[in-house]
Amino acid sequence: MEVSESCDNIIEYPFKHTIYHFTDIKLLHEIASNFNYIKKYNTEPSENFRVSIENRTILALYYRNNAYVNSPELLFIKSLPCMEIVLDKYIQTAKNMYKKYNNREHTNIKFQIMFVCDVKGYFIGPHTDTKDRNCTMVTYITEDNNENAGLGLYVDTIDRHKKGIWKVTHYPFDNFEQVKQVPYYLGSSCDFKVSSHSFHAVKQYNCNRSSIQLLVYN
Repeated sequence: MEVSESCDNIIEYPFKHTIYHFTDIKLLHEIASNFNYIKKYNTEPSENFRVSIENRTILALYYRNNAYVNSPELLFIKSLPCMEIVLDKYIQTAKNMYKKYNNREHTNIKFQIMFVCDVKGYFIGPHTDTKDRNCTMVTYITEDNNENAGLGLYVDTIDRHKKGIWKVTHYPFDNFEQVKQVPYYLGSSCDFKVSSHSFHAVKQYNCNRSSIQLLVYN
């Protein structure tokens, strides 16, 4: 995947992350177009589709907290043209991101792709992501441009996770300070190293938000 040069420039504060943009707009348009097939299932305020992949093998589809292994739903996802794009492009992206944040290769990398559709009014409070996740990437696949609708990076002003504590929960916004916001436009991207202090959140906003997220595991 073609990305801006800033993709490799790790920023340390408030936690290790990079913000950049994908320059392969044609590819993003293809993903966004195929994403519309998936969104036909969307009936809830926020739906996500997690496709579990190990190397080039699609293992399962997770939708509405259900796992589909050998099912029409998984076969449908496998048949989408965007899944070939994902397999061709995101496997190397997952390997590169892991190496960037860990200074070593991962020979049998396991990751998930999430197709996320947030409708107007959706929000999620500050959280770090789960402990078994190594790093996360978010890329917006939208035609909208809004500087206030992107992912926010936060500092916990009362240090809830001091002394080795790491609670995997979604906190209210109280006593969190937003120190950066990812721009919201087609191709805008952010990745980060998951840790006990990698707090990020999405504030409530009056627009639909679509993204593709890459979750790389330890």
